[in-house]
Amino acid sequence: MVLCVVLVAVLARSVTAFAAPGGVERPPTAERPASAPEITSTGSCPSADAIWTAMSSLVPSGALESLPRAAAVDVADSGDTYRVRLTVGNTQRVRVYRDVARDCEQRARFAAVFVVLTLMPPELLIETPKLPAAEPPSPEPLPPEPPPSVVAQAPPRRLRFELAALSDTAPALASAPEMTGAGGELRAAIGAGRLAALLAIGLQPRTDFTIGALRAREQRIPIDAGIRWRQAQRWVEIDGEFSLVAAIFRAQGLSPVLAREATRLDLGLRGGIVVRVGARDARIAPIVGVHAAYFPRPYDLALLPAGVVGRTPSLRIGATAGIAASF
Repeated sequence: MVLCVVLVAVLARSVTAFAAPGGVERPPTAERPASAPEITSTGSCPSADAIWTAMSSLVPSGALESLPRAAAVDVADSGDTYRVRLTVGNTQRVRVYRDVARDCEQRARFAAVFVVLTLMPPELLIETPKLPAAEPPSPEPLPPEPPPSVVAQAPPRRLRFELAALSDTAPALASAPEMTGAGGELRAAIGAGRLAALLAIGLQPRTDFTIGALRAREQRIPIDAGIRWRQAQRWVEIDGEFSLVAAIFRAQGLSPVLAREATRLDLGLRGGIVVRVGARDARIAPIVGVHAAYFPRPYDLALLPAGVVGRTPSLRIGATAGIAASF
């Protein structure tokens, strides 16, 4: 829109200068180049030569050669009006002007302005200064990425106590009697990482058993020390244990006739698995576990005067269930 206004203003100034009486001298009729559009006029007002002279005064020297070769201009005089028809290829543009005074020079100028504005490239009508190439705008810096969200985690618990009910069974293997007893135990795991130290003590106050003619009772206090390997998930923790176990037991004969007592110490190895269920940061959570203990050096069980009737069990298998408290 701004470019069209500027073009019209320039052409209007050129038309005024061309028509001013006694002012600017009219330019001589320019020689038509071979590539100039064909101009025909029906009637005498305006003539084809007058239209070409007006066109020559509107554009810079040599610019007329830039007009399309296939253009044709036809002007028809109808008395008070005149029609200008411009044909370029298959496209036609028509303008009808009213001029009661029949000013032929003014008609020629109006027709020339219409033809030039339609055919002439705008850059040939106005000389524009070359502007320095604008530098491409620097890309705006991307906003910094938000820092990753940090989920606050509770500090690791360094100490865990486990209080559980205990039940174990010694199967009747070789010359050992079958024994099944119940009791309880207290275990402590010390350490905040995956690997923790392990200490435990238990009590089985009474286990009755029979072997041959001997009926006896046993009381056991197992003590073990070892390590625990923790594998914690979101809601479940599975711990593996391995420890050395020392079981103090007292055996007492109940029959026949004479009851005798003996206190001994069993030394062996213990392995087990403890499962804790609950959130990682929960202080109190339920636990269940299974374990097995092996004692490589069993003791003889004797009955006077018959002598040895069997041996203490070498293998004990048990289970625990209770609660864990973390601190």
